[in-house]
Amino acid sequence: SAFTVKLRAENAEHDVKWKWMLKTAAEEGTLRGGTMFGVNELPLGEEVVAQDYVMLGGDKGTVSCQHFGTYGLSSDGRQIAMTMLRSPAYTSYAVNEKSLRKDRYSPRIDRGQRDFTFIVNASETAERISELPRESAAAHQPPVAMNYFPGGEGRELPPLLVMDAPDVLISSFRRLSEEKFAVRLFHAGAGKVRAVVRTALVPGTFFLELGEYEFATLLFDGRDWKKVSAEEEVL
Repeated sequence: SAFTVKLRAENAEHDVKWKWMLKTAAEEGTLRGGTMFGVNELPLGEEVVAQDYVMLGGDKGTVSCQHFGTYGLSSDGRQIAMTMLRSPAYTSYAVNEKSLRKDRYSPRIDRGQRDFTFIVNASETAERISELPRESAAAHQPPVAMNYFPGGEGRELPPLLVMDAPDVLISSFRRLSEEKFAVRLFHAGAGKVRAVVRTALVPGTFFLELGEYEFATLLFDGRDWKKVSAEEEVL
């Protein structure tokens, strides 16, 4: 049921703020927004911020909106108002208690042509809360294709990391040395989950239990995976 909205705006005005309004069937819905590792309930009637996505709804159904902008949003409980652009002057040093002088040109923010993308979806509230982080990660972190074998030859490599829990996301994967790797996993859902992690680096599986909105860091030391702290110290 998801659909994408693409907008192109041409702004030539000073001191304006443009919003894109998404009306919903909610009367006094709950506003939620994504954070680094979780989802926060946000206040209504004021400008707030959310990372990557926002949701508005009640106990039975919720509408979600993924955004790719740099500003926040607001809601009155019935609609989501995504802030698209603003055009104040750039900050400057105050002269005689006036930050802008009338005898010179002052460049403005967000002038000219701007492109915006929103991805809208709706489902039962529990499903939205569980599925949206994974949908957002796929949209905001698309895979990068690299042509290792331009001649069509070469050996196809197996997947580096495979998990059987759909609401456990790979937050980061980085190489520490020639043989050491660190991977951070995030459970973007309610309750507890037991994930089975398989890797092409070593045979066998690694079992990991995560709580509600919990993240965990795993360290591969060249022989096996170990669960470590956020500072990558062995627990």
